[in-house]
Amino acid sequence: MTALLLNLAGYAWGMLHDLAALKGTPRVKPYLLALSGISHLASFVEATRGPKTLNPPPLLRALCMVIAPLGWCAMVYSIMIEIPFRKGWINEGHTDQIVTTGTYSLARHPGVIWFSFAVIATAIATRSKKMLLAAPIMIAGDVAHVTFQEQAVLTNVFGDEYREYQRTTPFLVPTVASFTKFVQTLARAEQRSPEHRPEDTSR
Repeated sequence: MTALLLNLAGYAWGMLHDLAALKGTPRVKPYLLALSGISHLASFVEATRGPKTLNPPPLLRALCMVIAPLGWCAMVYSIMIEIPFRKGWINEGHTDQIVTTGTYSLARHPGVIWFSFAVIATAIATRSKKMLLAAPIMIAGDVAHVTFQEQAVLTNVFGDEYREYQRTTPFLVPTVASFTKFVQTLARAEQRSPEHRPEDTSR
């Protein structure tokens, strides 16, 4: 119960962070971000404490030991790197440009996908039955948070541009079309990288 309360508190702080960004409230975003992060971290620590009562097959546990850190890293990449960190999370106001490429061409909220994989894989890797039981509620809280973002923040900030993004990109579950678009954005990014630029032979 404590882990779930801490986790839900993390989402509550996150929603306040979203509102602060929307309203342009000065100097509060970093503190709300810190409170949200601390609450989430404390909830994961609490959820993995106690007896290790899960007994997954060794191969599954070994696989989850790989999937869990990859999931957490992918979540950080989508949320904190693809969305410019200072503009999105620290500076007053909100980001001035919608991100629709990279993992955001796969789904509108790829962080939820990575979080879902990461939290379930962490529960299995740590043999924590308590965390596995809490995982569906933690994931539901994340879905509720991004639903709030869509309805209260993103459509207000980006208007018709975001509504067009909603029309062309799935909310959470990737489709064949969105996966194809994701692969195409990766290919374009690869073509733009310095090592793939044509060599200047004019000199």
